[in-house]
Amino acid sequence: MSTLRWLFREIGNWAAKPKWSGAGFARMVVELADQPDHPACAIARRHMAAVEAWLASELEARSVAAPADAARQVLLLTEGCMSLLLVHRDRHYVEVAAEAAVRLLATADRAPRQRQYARNVSQAIVAP
Repeated sequence: MSTLRWLFREIGNWAAKPKWSGAGFARMVVELADQPDHPACAIARRHMAAVEAWLASELEARSVAAPADAARQVLLLTEGCMSLLLVHRDRHYVEVAAEAAVRLLATADRAPRQRQYARNVSQAIVAP
């Protein structure tokens, strides 16, 4: 899916910048881990919820099955990718995460069709 490849390519481009220091909202929440009620944590939660909602909307527009769940799964891949990029400074994590996201959505798209095919076959078998 081109949107996913674009998303991960942008993460890779962002991480390639000399002064890149990871995702600011994630870093902020880590620093404030012992203060979950801090106003900055609420801002970070709203931002991440907005990103997740945007992604779900993009996936729904492309008829991805269960777009909200798929968006959450892809978001986990993006956040994990950025964390590992920060730790290892190895852009190969971007490629691996992008491929995992594409496979994840290919599987999500296929599952409802496979279930429907199985229902159709079982109905045809028991039909008079």
